[in-house]
Amino acid sequence: MNDIPQMNDMPKMSSYSNGTPPVLSNALSVIQGASVNSFLVSPTSGSTSVPANGQIRIQVPSNAIIDWRTSKLHFSVETAGTATRLPVGIKTLVERCSILCGGTTIYQGNNFFNIQEYASSVAENRPLDASEHPEMCVFTDCQGGNATTGESYSAGLSANGGTVFSMDLGEFARTCSPRLWDLSLLPQIEIVFYLSPNSVLVAPKGQDLTGGTNPFTTANTTITDQTFTITNPVFVANCYSLADGMYSMALAQKIADVGYLELVYNQSLAFNQQWNSSARLSIGAMSLNKLTALFRLRTHGTRGGAVNIFGNPGNDTNELPKLSYKGTGYVNKSGLVEYQSKFQQLSCPVADGGTNGVYDDTTTPPLFQWSVNSSSLPQFQANVAQFYEMTKWANNVDKMPVKHFSEYLFNKFTISYPLNLPEVPHQKKYISGLDTRASNSYVELKGTNTNTTDYDCLILAETTSILRVGRGKSTEVLN
Repeated sequence: MNDIPQMNDMPKMSSYSNGTPPVLSNALSVIQGASVNSFLVSPTSGSTSVPANGQIRIQVPSNAIIDWRTSKLHFSVETAGTATRLPVGIKTLVERCSILCGGTTIYQGNNFFNIQEYASSVAENRPLDASEHPEMCVFTDCQGGNATTGESYSAGLSANGGTVFSMDLGEFARTCSPRLWDLSLLPQIEIVFYLSPNSVLVAPKGQDLTGGTNPFTTANTTITDQTFTITNPVFVANCYSLADGMYSMALAQKIADVGYLELVYNQSLAFNQQWNSSARLSIGAMSLNKLTALFRLRTHGTRGGAVNIFGNPGNDTNELPKLSYKGTGYVNKSGLVEYQSKFQQLSCPVADGGTNGVYDDTTTPPLFQWSVNSSSLPQFQANVAQFYEMTKWANNVDKMPVKHFSEYLFNKFTISYPLNLPEVPHQKKYISGLDTRASNSYVELKGTNTNTTDYDCLILAETTSILRVGRGKSTEVLN
């Protein structure tokens, strides 16, 4: 018992203010006069019906404190054409999202917003929500209606100005710091949603789930008349106000002392090119945080049948659904089934094998390695299993929403590598990525034993931007 340290022998905290764990802290913060409200904002374009390739422009309230993370665009979708289906994830219908402040672009976005958001939902372990069209509809639509002839939302909950779907502003809303912005300090903010072309839609031949005469995975005879239209778009802005004036005075004093406030957020630069065993780009940024590569077949822009999410019961008989832990035989799903569109299928570009997701035909496993100027990341050519773990590290998650490895390889293949320190939720924002402003850095992804003819490679370079706000609503953007 004498060897057991007594309380007086324990290391003492340097101070209660800095050393007390949150679970033991008795500190209490009180903010008087806080109130909340939500505002329904109609598009400035004035249209309640926006076709593919169109724009939706939203001007947010200018005299409130907005919560970017929970403020979303709400809408419904009407489709036309032969056996039209919406893809997984309603954000697929948006090609780009930009934010302007006083007519100056502060968040540029890129033209791959749809596939970027789909890939990040996997890599960042953010499964799609019910209002985001999380799975492809086969027999019934999201309102429980019959989808035999196609999927469209012009009646029921969508009628008379109703909406079914919603979407946020992507990585901007998830990464902006602080989460709440006082818009009274800024010029008028406008959000612009650029809609995708009709090629993101799915045109299946029929509804047979296990082969048959009219498989859901086979392209329809007619694959040129499928169209979509966004209907009843409105933006719901969740806002706060503080009546005591202390917050406004604190911000004014900060501007007086320093000269500006800093609002921080991430945005990704996109570089798409044909994969020929390497992909290169040049970039200059204040903070390069992460590199991500996505591979898609070069035919991904052609409308056709759905693609099986590999290894799920109830799908095509060629797809390995008979896993022992799933039970014997096939499950005849009658509603939502695990499919994705050709547009969003992310596959590992193996040099041989890989047909229908059967990667055991591969005799030369692919290897990948990033390089920034003369530095190799990692210091060895990593295989796909090793990059799976590195991708989780890069996105600061413990797991991805994939049920087994074949699903990752055939449907959701994403490889990322971090260049910044990991962050803890709810902590103060900091910048720790690679600074390449002095001279452009040359980034390359090199592959060995890969298919060099059939794939496109999309590289997403995540960077940090700072919006500085000064007196008289003056602004400056640092990238």
